[in-house]
This record gives sequence, structure tokens and C-alpha cells, in this order.
Amino acid sequence: MMKRFLILLTMILTMMFSCTQVTDDGDKSDNGNQQTNENQNQDNQNVDNNGVGGNTNQNGGNSGNEKVFYTYDIPSNSTTVTIPDGVTVIGSSAFADFYNLESVIIPDSVTYISDNAFRYCTKLTNIVIPDSVTYIGYEAFYGCESLTSVTIGKSVTAIGNSVFSGCSNLESVIIPDSVTYIGYEAFYKCESLTSMTIGKSVTSIEDSAFGYCSSLESITIPDNVIYIGEKTFWGCESLISIIIGNGVVYIGNNAFGDGGNSILHLKNVHISDLAAWCNIEFTDGYSNPLKTGADLYLNDNLITDLVIPDSVTSIVDGAFLNCSSLTSVTIPDSVTKIGRDVFFLCNKLTSVTFEDTSTWYYTKNSDYTDGTVIDVTDPAQNVTYFERNFESTNDYRYWYKK
Repeated sequence: MMKRFLILLTMILTMMFSCTQVTDDGDKSDNGNQQTNENQNQDNQNVDNNGVGGNTNQNGGNSGNEKVFYTYDIPSNSTTVTIPDGVTVIGSSAFADFYNLESVIIPDSVTYISDNAFRYCTKLTNIVIPDSVTYIGYEAFYGCESLTSVTIGKSVTAIGNSVFSGCSNLESVIIPDSVTYIGYEAFYKCESLTSMTIGKSVTSIEDSAFGYCSSLESITIPDNVIYIGEKTFWGCESLISIIIGNGVVYIGNNAFGDGGNSILHLKNVHISDLAAWCNIEFTDGYSNPLKTGADLYLNDNLITDLVIPDSVTSIVDGAFLNCSSLTSVTIPDSVTKIGRDVFFLCNKLTSVTFEDTSTWYYTKNSDYTDGTVIDVTDPAQNVTYFERNFESTNDYRYWYKK
């Protein structure tokens, strides 16, 4: 219950933050769009053939001095654009469908990039987001299929939903330490992405954030990350190695699979805290990266003889499911509950030793009640209990002792 409470609290705080940002954007976009043509032209910048300049609307906004940039007078076939100094907001859909735009210069005065700002700028090859920017809106660079590199400024606090979705030629991204949140489908179908660095302040990675990043071979989840959403790495067929930080407490359905027909080939899963691993809530089999038959490493050492730490009191469902490296397991006195399928499909496993062989029970009930007594004195026999195909027999077993 405490784990779920912490997850909910984190998500509520994140949503409060996100809603505040969206409301600001709404104020800025709405105020800009409500200006009359006469007022828009009062602040019009001179435009040359390359699209230097544009329209900037003085906008009261929340701070009273926002200057929103639109592209009403810039030809949609422009190849280069320089946004004037003094602009603080790039307006909603400002450059959307500028199919010939190859280069844009964003000044240090900009703090806010609105929703859809560069959507479908299909010839844009690189973008530098200055350190002044704190917010990047929904689908800001969606479908920028020629984008190969992006520099994200050190003040950005969130990568919103679908911001870089469909940037199929994007090769590498460094998410700065200022970012706390990676939104839904943020990098979805970035099919050329081979390098991704996640900043150490990120706490939440939302559903499908890296879905179909089919060239991504490895990734590190920092210790501050608490939540990994559903289908986060769905379709990442080249992913072979992952480091899971100590802070993760929840991983959503199919984070490392595709609903039972996994196309992932993970070989190595690295952790540095075994007790933390034993307490992650894996919501289904494919939320655990070990499900694909990967080896588990603790502080870069391959785990073959697994000794559960004395600090662990319960082991979550499927914690070591299909872990190909395990040959033996020792369960300490401190453990009083063991979830279902904990060692299922660990085909090299030859012994499971209980330090406390007093009265243990197994049950079909996830609330650990109404159990049947089971003898756990024989380590070899214990393997057969855990390796039994519970799924085919519909005999899901939860273990507990009194």
C-alpha cells in the first residue's frame, strides 16, 4: 500500500506541474490568437526572403510582458528563419507544416515553445534549444523526420507528450538534469536513435516513451526514476542491455514486450541494489526485462548463486522470472512472503534453500490466505515447486510463512 501511495503522490505532483505549464501555454496562445489584425501588425517585424523576422504580439500573459512569435508574414516555403531577440514564446503551431524549413535560430530570450510549434518541419536537420527555455509543448517537433541532432537546454523541466515522436532520423539525445518528466510517446518511432542519456533528475517515464526506437541498443534508467509506464520500450528490437536504477518501484504492462510475442532480445540487466529489485512492482510478465531470458548482473557481477539480502521481507511477483543465469537461490529468515512465478522458467536453477524451514504455506490467493502447508527442507525439491508451469495448470502459487 505504501508503494502505491508513493507512486500516486508522485504522479499527482507531476500532473499538477504539467497542468500548470499547459495552462500557461493556453493563456499565451489564446491571448495571441485573440489579437486583432491591427494589433498584430503593430509589432510586426521586417521579413526578408529567408524568413527573418515574423510577427510578435505583446501579450500580457501571467507575467505581463510576454512576447509571442507567430509566422503570419513568413512564407511557408522558407528554408531558414531567425527568431528576433526579445521573443519569449514561440506560438502554438507557429512553424507547423513548414515543409522546406531547414534551419531555425532560437534566441536566448525564448522561455516557452508552444504545442505543435515545429510539427512536420520535415526538412529541419538540427535544433538548438537554448538554456533559457523551460517548457517544450505537446508535439513541438512531431514528425520532423530529417532531424538528426537536438540540443536540449539546461532549464527544460519536462519533455512533453510526443515532443519528438516520429523524428525517424534522430540519432542521439542528451536529456539534461533539469528534466523531471518524460511524457507519453516522447521519442516514439525515433527509429535511428542509438544513444539516449536520461538526466539524473527524471522521476517518471510515461507510456511508450521510447516505443519502436528500433536502433537503441542500451539505456540507463537513473536512480531517481520511480515510474516506468506501459510499453515504454515496446518494439525496441535492438535493445540488448539495460541498467535499472535503485529508485524504480513500478514498471507498467509490456514495458519490454508486445503483449506476449516479444521481439526484444535483452541479454543483460544490470542493477546495484538487490533489495530494491525484489520490491519493484512488475505489473505483468513483460514488464520485467528478465522475461526475455536475460542475465542479471549485480554491480557488474553476473548473478549465478543468488542470496536474497536479510533486509528483504517479501519478494514481488515474477522478480526473477526467466532469469537465465541463476543456478541456486538462498532465501533468508527475514522473508515471509514470496509472490507468484518468482523463479519460473529459470532453467539452470538446481537448488532453492530456505534458511527458515519452519511452516511454509502456498496458496492461490494473492492476499496470502487459506494456504496449504508445504515442506521446503529439500533444496532440489523446492526447484520443482517453483518451476512447475503454474500458468498451464492455473495453479498460481503465492508462498508465505507464519
